[in-house]
Amino acid sequence: MFNAIKETFAKKGKLSLIFGAILALYIIVVAIWGAFGNLINAENFFESLGTANVVIGLLMMILASLSFGSHDTREFLASLIDKGHRKIDVFFSQCIFLVCSYVFFMLISVILVILMQLIVFGGQDMHSFKQFNIVVYGNAIHMFIMSTMIMFLMVLCRGIKSRMGAIATGIGLNYVGLGIAWIGFLFVYHHRFLKWEPFNFLMVENQLIKPINHTLTKLYRPEAITGSLIYGVIFTVLALCLFLYMKPLKR
Repeated sequence: MFNAIKETFAKKGKLSLIFGAILALYIIVVAIWGAFGNLINAENFFESLGTANVVIGLLMMILASLSFGSHDTREFLASLIDKGHRKIDVFFSQCIFLVCSYVFFMLISVILVILMQLIVFGGQDMHSFKQFNIVVYGNAIHMFIMSTMIMFLMVLCRGIKSRMGAIATGIGLNYVGLGIAWIGFLFVYHHRFLKWEPFNFLMVENQLIKPINHTLTKLYRPEAITGSLIYGVIFTVLALCLFLYMKPLKR
């Protein structure tokens, strides 16, 4: 598996580094523009992780979409298998790359937000890390269920040829899922079993940050967290089974 992981990082590592640079630039611009343009105060910047969670979400959607989608990706995965790597090792090498990329993005965000808070905002409103921590682990849980859902779709829809097509499909799934969740809010009050549908858990980050969203999802915090983790595992297992037992990858 180590060699499969090594080749995956050699193939995709540069893209992750570019995304990390974009994320860093975004946080710096938001901090400077927010401080001197009075667009965001010190407390909101700190407690919202410099609004970087939105950018991280977009970057992870792109990476998850490219993990198994597009003709180029399928050729790369097939080449790993041809070199003698087991399919299960190839599958988890993609998962490990996604996890490492996310940890990389989050480290950049946390370090830069704290630095910008000290340098640009003069260390104001850093007395409480409670909301800061909620944003961090809320984003992590959301990225888990979202990335695994997109990954499952990419393994399932193997007819996508272009990278842009794969990215558009992955991002589209996320926003279609959120749309379904919002439609579900209209019915979940009278049909509580609907709160367990998977797209409802795409709201987990918003609910953890703003508990008032419980009135929409009808999920209590432990339910939102546990359900998201369970669905993430289910999507991963389904994607793995499809990858292992479907016909050989088309090249």
